[in-house]
Amino acid sequence: MEIIPAASAMNWSIELERGLRSKKPVAMLLPGQSVEAILQIGPRLEQLSREPEPTMAVCNMFGLVPGEDRLFANTILLRLAEAFRSGDKHMKVSVLKVFLSRRKMKFRGKSKPRVVANQVELLRKVKMAFNTEDVESRALALYLLGCWADFAKDSAEIRHMVLSTLSSCHILEVKASLFAAGCFSELSDDFANVLLQRLLNLLTSDKTHSAVILAGIRAFAKLGPTPLSANRAYKRGLKLVEQYSDENCLIPLLISLSQLSSKSTLLISQQVELLLSFLTGKATSLMQATVLKCLQFILAGGVCRIPISANLLKRYSYMACLIYLAWTCLNLPLPDSGRLESEVKEEGQHLLKILLLMVEKHPNLTVWMLEKTFSSIEYLLNKQIVGFEGEEWFSSVTMKLLVFLHKFVRACIEKRNEAALSNQVKVLIEHIQESSFINYYTRTVYSLLLHSCFISCLSGNDDKDIPSRDKDVGKSFKKCLVDQEIIALELAKKMLEEKEYWFVWKAGKYAATCGSWFMAAFIFGEITNKFQSKVCSWWLKSLAEFAHSEWRLQLILLEKHGSGLTNLLKMKNITIPLRDDLGEISEEIASNFHSASYTEELVAAYSGIRSSGEKLAEILISNQDFFFQRWFLNLRSQVLETVVDLLRILNSDSAMYFLTKRSFQLKRLAQEYDLLATSFIDMDYKSSRTVTFLAISCSLLAFSTGFPLLINGSQVCSNSMLIQPLLRQLWNIDHETCSDLMLLLGLSEPESCFHLQSRNQTFEAREIIKVCSYAVKRYVGLKKKSEGENKKNLGQLTNESLQLIFDILKRWLSIPSRVPNYFFYPRHCVGSELFAFNNDTRKPDATMMVLPGCQLSLSLCLQMKNIPSELPVKITKLYCILHSSTSFDMSKLNGESKEKSQSQLRFQDWTIDEMVDLNEKLHHYVSETAENTKHRRKRDDDNNGLSINSFVCFELNERRQGFSTCLLDVSAFPMGCYRIKWHSCCIDNHGSYWSLLPLNSGPVFTIHKCIGK
Repeated sequence: MEIIPAASAMNWSIELERGLRSKKPVAMLLPGQSVEAILQIGPRLEQLSREPEPTMAVCNMFGLVPGEDRLFANTILLRLAEAFRSGDKHMKVSVLKVFLSRRKMKFRGKSKPRVVANQVELLRKVKMAFNTEDVESRALALYLLGCWADFAKDSAEIRHMVLSTLSSCHILEVKASLFAAGCFSELSDDFANVLLQRLLNLLTSDKTHSAVILAGIRAFAKLGPTPLSANRAYKRGLKLVEQYSDENCLIPLLISLSQLSSKSTLLISQQVELLLSFLTGKATSLMQATVLKCLQFILAGGVCRIPISANLLKRYSYMACLIYLAWTCLNLPLPDSGRLESEVKEEGQHLLKILLLMVEKHPNLTVWMLEKTFSSIEYLLNKQIVGFEGEEWFSSVTMKLLVFLHKFVRACIEKRNEAALSNQVKVLIEHIQESSFINYYTRTVYSLLLHSCFISCLSGNDDKDIPSRDKDVGKSFKKCLVDQEIIALELAKKMLEEKEYWFVWKAGKYAATCGSWFMAAFIFGEITNKFQSKVCSWWLKSLAEFAHSEWRLQLILLEKHGSGLTNLLKMKNITIPLRDDLGEISEEIASNFHSASYTEELVAAYSGIRSSGEKLAEILISNQDFFFQRWFLNLRSQVLETVVDLLRILNSDSAMYFLTKRSFQLKRLAQEYDLLATSFIDMDYKSSRTVTFLAISCSLLAFSTGFPLLINGSQVCSNSMLIQPLLRQLWNIDHETCSDLMLLLGLSEPESCFHLQSRNQTFEAREIIKVCSYAVKRYVGLKKKSEGENKKNLGQLTNESLQLIFDILKRWLSIPSRVPNYFFYPRHCVGSELFAFNNDTRKPDATMMVLPGCQLSLSLCLQMKNIPSELPVKITKLYCILHSSTSFDMSKLNGESKEKSQSQLRFQDWTIDEMVDLNEKLHHYVSETAENTKHRRKRDDDNNGLSINSFVCFELNERRQGFSTCLLDVSAFPMGCYRIKWHSCCIDNHGSYWSLLPLNSGPVFTIHKCIGK
């Protein structure tokens, strides 16, 4: 358990005092020990400021006196102020650095201001430093007062001192005064109004130095503490735009006005129009880049949430595409101008973010913007073909920009997956393939763009439901898909010949995320022995076997074209390692869904996937290694195995008898996929989409498999048990299908239990949605037929529902599997550790004691582990469920087994089933904000004994650590030694639920009569 800053505050204060008293001389030009002590205390002060006030329970855990941390924090501030007053320039600068850093943290929202107890004394010491003849000391004092604006602004003497210094003849003092005045203006509307007039006088005076003008322009952005003052300052700033012609002044003024406009929704449209006006005419590349950054700042800040005219949006998009061409091609500086590739890459990323935001918020512009993007790519290619001065440098930059544009094109295709787009993409790819200066990797990723288009058109359909005129289109898509696979494989072979293994690896990853298993199998098989590391070699062997198994399934999808592909590969001398029998899947096997040979192919596929997971288990150093990968592969193999069992059951005479168990298995697998999707908070958005797609597909199969039981009136499973999980997952995706599901449930109003959703519940998984819609509509029709029918006709309907399962399984199998990008980045598991204390012990690993018939009082610390430093979301709450049962009695174990259980139990001993069960209970509690359920007892249905659950909420500190207390009602437990199992979750600032894997064993308590002995 990590020590909290409050427990270290006393030691930090003592260390600072020792450092400041040190007379250690400065060696050469290096800072002395006193300066080092000051700089060292800066991050510690930030930690203290970000921490919530320690509760009594926390104080008891760490042996603190309430309020002790505040006392020592104020002592540290007074010592720093005294060091600033009496120290030399080095010490003054170091103290200022500490508080400038704190100010930046406050600006980013990472620091919470605390009430300073000794404000008067702090200001007195700084005023003493200001009342000297040294200009630098006076300037440093003003900068420090700006950092203390939250309480310095309340002093009339300080405000007068800051404003009067604006008239100083020393530029250094004026700039420092402008900084302090700007900081005051951010917090005080009255002060901002006074400063506005003083700034206008400075900025319009001919006698004002250029450095002061730039400082004044930067201060302009701080004149908007309220929308009213922001409007007032913005109008005055527009007049300055008309006056300035110098780009050195105009660029920072546009930035300041953009920051001002973001504080008032009434100003955003006007500022966007102003910025767009600078993209026309003879604007320099520096001005254009600044305008793009300002547009991105405004857009990311919420421009899409306010009403803006359609013409303005269209113009904004159009100008963004035009400036892309003008900036990258026409006005792109050459290497001798000092323009770095990294700078161009950064600007390209800025533009990409703008375009992606536009596509996300305004899908109706997608096709139009995609056409503009195609034109941009063609222009880049033509520019290279014609020739360009600085050709090598330009080619490198163009390559990077093409990769950025590829991401945008792929996002557009996913948004609007229309058949017409595939033709446009095909023309674009052909043009890129003809460009000799483009490397093989870039050609490869563009060639795979069509894969998603073709697969989407082929997936989720049954040939008998396709009109005859469209069947030829389907065959054409299959042929085009095979052709694209051949092109991609030839490119991969050329990369291998040139030993570009890094690009080969990237291409293999990308192919797997697209569902292009032909290419993935070829690449992973070829590079398996190219690495000396044993771990890398086994990792690639696992990937190769996984890809081969998925390839086997895809060959079935392509029917005769799959066999044709293997023949073409042999003709082109492209061999797929590991397996030579894949080409033996005949057209007869692929088209005969009911045959035993078809089932055998599925068995071979899931066996290979399971084997790939077992290979990863052979190279584990700790159980956390490759945990996501092994979990993902295990789930995939289990789902396919269950599907094989379903096919065998449906071909038997006793199908109805076994359907119940398979339906519950699939429902459980869907819950596991949900848990997988929410258990890795560092997972990227697209990977979460992929895992959720798999969860929906399992819920669909569970629903379809159990529906014949519902038609027959079986009491084994209820409507809600089968329908509600699918309804919850489709809630924000397909409203029409949800309406049909609610009709099956007999509901007219939406359920209230779906308000807490995971972040990945808003995408359009077209392939599975297509099958879901088909399945639900068919079952709605069967349900209507079953109403009022006699038993004889119900038998016929049951047979129809069984045949419908066949139909749905065939459509389901036609959807290619895709691997989340997160799969290719092995890392330690994101999770949490639980530490429990009671009054008898302060050691978290000690056994706690409680008298019979009493409740167990616990002080808890929940510590998140392995969380990346930068997350796309902000965690706001932690929750935990504690679960214990009389069946967890450890006293029945012998001494050796008990010692082993207590010392070696870690999160790997939590079974997945236990995690799923506890997570379901915790999710329900958090979603419903259940009351009166904190300490409930119940008997298990399986007679495992008495069990209890306790739910706890934690407030999070800066280190993602939470503290709380609870009472565990074990009063009905007999004497013995019991383990507490637990599971935790967190809620982010968007209200999304994230499960946290338990990374340590649960606490142990003993019920005994004689606690003291």
